Amino acid sequence: MEYLRKSVVVHEKLETIYLDYAFWQFQVPKRKLDTVEGMNDFVAKRYLASIVDINDTEVANLLNLFKEIGMFAHKRKEIYKLYEVLEVFEIMSTIWHALYYSHPIWDKLRNGELSESGFIAWVLHNYHLSRSAGVTASRCAAFSSRPDVRKVFLESALEEYPHCEYYYMINDKRLGITSDDVKNYVPLPSSIAIDQQMLRLAEDDWLAHIMVAYFQESTASYYKQCCDFYNQVETSYNLPGFFESWKGHIQLDIGYGHASAFTDILKSQEPISGKKVESSLKNAALAVQFIVDALDDILKLNMATDNLILRKPVSILSENAYDNFNDGISATEVLSKLKSKDIFTGFIFDKTRKISCEEVECIKIEIAFAMCRALSYSKRHDEILYIGKLLEANRPLIELRNNLDVVVPITNWAAGVSNFLRELALIPSHFVIGLSLVCLNLKEMGFNYKEIEGGNDYNSISYLMNFYKFSESEASLIVNEMVQLQELWFKNISTKIIEVDVFID
Repeated sequence: MEYLRKSVVVHEKLETIYLDYAFWQFQVPKRKLDTVEGMNDFVAKRYLASIVDINDTEVANLLNLFKEIGMFAHKRKEIYKLYEVLEVFEIMSTIWHALYYSHPIWDKLRNGELSESGFIAWVLHNYHLSRSAGVTASRCAAFSSRPDVRKVFLESALEEYPHCEYYYMINDKRLGITSDDVKNYVPLPSSIAIDQQMLRLAEDDWLAHIMVAYFQESTASYYKQCCDFYNQVETSYNLPGFFESWKGHIQLDIGYGHASAFTDILKSQEPISGKKVESSLKNAALAVQFIVDALDDILKLNMATDNLILRKPVSILSENAYDNFNDGISATEVLSKLKSKDIFTGFIFDKTRKISCEEVECIKIEIAFAMCRALSYSKRHDEILYIGKLLEANRPLIELRNNLDVVVPITNWAAGVSNFLRELALIPSHFVIGLSLVCLNLKEMGFNYKEIEGGNDYNSISYLMNFYKFSESEASLIVNEMVQLQELWFKNISTKIIEVDVFID
């Protein structure tokens, strides 16, 4: 037995000690703590559970229960077996489930307290989760370093990719939205962050990807509770039968046995380093934090107005905003569109958002990596030359990243922004516009951005911003991407960072 975890909240009231953990609350009379040797020090997290006098049967049983439900931290090890990692993960995921299911949104849905905009935002967030499932699974099937992981996620991708159409597509006159509204609805910033964190894990961290995939699929074990919840929501919003396809999807997941397919990989004696285990838990925790943050996003839309808000994509078509469509729209002109105030309806911004110097240094390292990625996808002569110059100027940051034992963004804000730029890098011209926008943001917030551009001797970004030309439709697509980047940059992301507290030295 070990110390109580940091996530166990201990407080006292009227001669009773309360221990809150995940879904449980334990009450212990203070006199019991005073009479059992070592118990006060243990509950205060000063000493190991082993100092407690377990000759007292009640206390011994209580400590055994604490251990069974994961209230103890594990002794940090240099090497784990994969089956041990599964045990540690299941302890950690208990807190994740508790954090997710204790969110206030669920009672608001049960009681019909979300506005029409909030309800639709929640429904379409679930659609977007389904739409991205096959995509992220396919990324892992293509890029994972492990054949067994590629095989499992290929099966997942082939099963999941059409489910957004079969189970979560909405064309319901009762809601007043069409299937086109659903397809075009701009995902919530945290919905995008979930998707892009999963894409990052699919390429870089197979263990974390399995953890989050298992966490998401294991909600199928709450099938009865989910059905009861959906029935309550249908009644509260007068939408009988609306969630029948959602219930069918849960049944399908149970039949496929997705959750067990993921955990089967971990049921082995294969060794893995303790540093890898801990970094994977941190990466997985970032994804789970985004899943919870998305519920906060929904509540922000809910509070905005009682009128229906559909997050429609921005369009610059037929606005006569540019006189030289035949010559193409430059990247500089595309970025200038963001200054228009009418594009922000239904979008979530908080211009008072503060970021730390540590967060900025973190994203600078990740920007350098994204430059390397962008160069690898570059094709045109000038594009290769000038993105190469950017990478050359930021070489020290790339070398710093390469020398790190593990690469985990320090906050969910840093992860959201850096992952977005990482995905933009697949289309170098879009990445350069995103990079220019980041430099503008840093400048406005008083941070040094010149080193990203390569210093005063480099003009790569300004050259490329005039080199690239876009069609009307592609320019509209890029404007939407930049609005989404601004949402991630200025969104007041939750400060409830999930701590990986299952290890002690």
